[in-house]
Amino acid sequence: MASIIGVENLQHTNGTTAATIDSSGRILQPAKPAFHARLTSGSTEGKTGTLVFNSEDFDIGGNYDTSNGRFTAPVSGIYYFAFDGL
Repeated sequence: MASIIGVENLQHTNGTTAATIDSSGRILQPAKPAFHARLTSGSTEGKTGTLVFNSEDFDIGGNYDTSNGRFTAPVSGIYYFAFDGL
């Protein structure tokens, strides 16, 4: 037996929207953690130790710290990090 629930938004009891389903059936998740950080100045040639990216293009959730280069995962899950050194 199939069940259908007709909703447009899923919310926490505090009113925060967790997901929205648009008219095409796409699920939008506004609080999904994501960030893009980069180094805006200085050379990395010969650098050892921690490389801190000092600028963010976006940081959904505020989980990357540009002062120390640390990302704090807000929830357990699978995270992907990539680095391109030119």
